[in-house]
Amino acid sequence: MTGLKQANATKKVKLIAYDAAPAEVNALKNGTISALIAQNPAQEGRVTMQLADKLMKEADVPKRKLTELVVIDSKQHELADKYEYNSTC
Repeated sequence: MTGLKQANATKKVKLIAYDAAPAEVNALKNGTISALIAQNPAQEGRVTMQLADKLMKEADVPKRKLTELVVIDSKQHELADKYEYNSTC
């Protein structure tokens, strides 16, 4: 993102980022980032705790557990707000 800004290329190159930290969501909203690939951190936390509970009870757990990923484009500000990481929760 910084390199594109320094090269004055934010309108020429489409940047897609992974995650939805506040800086990335702001960049999406102001057009610096074209899209975000966002995770659902609340779901990841729930799944992690469920699997940890099973492990402590010596129950079987799946080798892989997929959680939600969404693509958010620059016009989906409400969706970006929904998936933005909240450090105060």
